[in-house]
Amino acid sequence: MEAKPLGSYPNTGIDVLVVGTGLAGLTAAIECTRKGHNVHILERNATINTAGDMYFMGLSATRFFKHWPEMAKEYDSISLHNAWIETFTHTGEVMIKPLK
Repeated sequence: MEAKPLGSYPNTGIDVLVVGTGLAGLTAAIECTRKGHNVHILERNATINTAGDMYFMGLSATRFFKHWPEMAKEYDSISLHNAWIETFTHTGEVMIKPLK
């Protein structure tokens, strides 16, 4: 199935409410808009704060980028490839060592 760009689908007249502007909410909003639905988004925070935001996306999770080639290029340009992550407790003790 070949992906169609934004604006290719006729307006469906369906109203969609998306709650939250995290990765899942924004992905749902973009895809619903692409399919011709009227999208409304609710976010509880008054401002955007990306401090500490980080997403890990495995290869299977990035398949949706086939619909949005411009977003795929942006994702690739800002991504850390082959990065190893350590997880710490609030006291600084290592919980999970990087798997190398």
